Amino acid sequence: MQRLNKIKPLVLFTPLLLSGCFDDSVEQCQTLSNDEAKQSLAFSFCEKAANSGDINSQLNFSTLLLKQGNTERAIAFLEKSANQKNGQAAYKLGEIYESQADLEKAAFYYEEGCKQSELKACERSRALIKQQNEKDKADKVALEKAKLEAQAKAQAEQIALEEAKARTLAQEKAKLDAEANAQEQARLTEEAKQRKAEADEIKARAKGKKFRYGLAKYQDGALWGHINQNGEIVIKPQWAYAADFYDGLAAVKTTDGKWGFIDKQGKWAIPPILDSTETVFKNGTNCEVKLIFK
Repeated sequence: MQRLNKIKPLVLFTPLLLSGCFDDSVEQCQTLSNDEAKQSLAFSFCEKAANSGDINSQLNFSTLLLKQGNTERAIAFLEKSANQKNGQAAYKLGEIYESQADLEKAAFYYEEGCKQSELKACERSRALIKQQNEKDKADKVALEKAKLEAQAKAQAEQIALEEAKARTLAQEKAKLDAEANAQEQARLTEEAKQRKAEADEIKARAKGKKFRYGLAKYQDGALWGHINQNGEIVIKPQWAYAADFYDGLAAVKTTDGKWGFIDKQGKWAIPPILDSTETVFKNGTNCEVKLIFK
């Protein structure tokens, strides 16, 4: 009997030892993490359970880490859980990456969560796809608008350049026109001066001349011709000598030394076949001409 009494405590103690060796961190994590007042107590249980590989504990522990602001470590545990097909962990990762504006990773984890039948992940996945499509459409429209604006700007710049060139050409043309006008004006002025000088010269030719039959002999350099009473040249200077007109004819000497007679139009009345002439005046008006042939 005493022997049996000694065995009983041993039997009773054995369950206690077994109970002390049992790891209840997963259960404690689940229980305590759902109680807001006991979440500080849940931290060590959840950390231990998460490190042991329990996917739900990894999710719960990451939630506690996020509340502490330790996003980087929370992501690490969420990825471990999501890699073990935990749809909620994948959805949580999608939320984190979406809040960080990393839409590519967010879309990936929402899609992974949706594959695990996480409805919220499916909704966000569709929403992101729609959002991305709208963004792509808006980007395309913005790109096209920017392209059109760039083309319009380039066209405006080209037009401005062409207008500037046109203004430059117009200015150069105006300058050339002004120079041409100035030159033309100078030419006209010079011509006017020349005409005036010629007119003055013509008047000077007639001054002091004795006219017969409206004509008077006129010398220009070594040659002789005839002018009218206005001083205008009627028969251009071409003779070695020219006499005044008498009875409508004037004796002229050619440059080769022969004499002849011309009419008031300068045409030959007597060709230049004479070696000399002698003119005799009678009563100051009439005359006789002796023709001498040699």
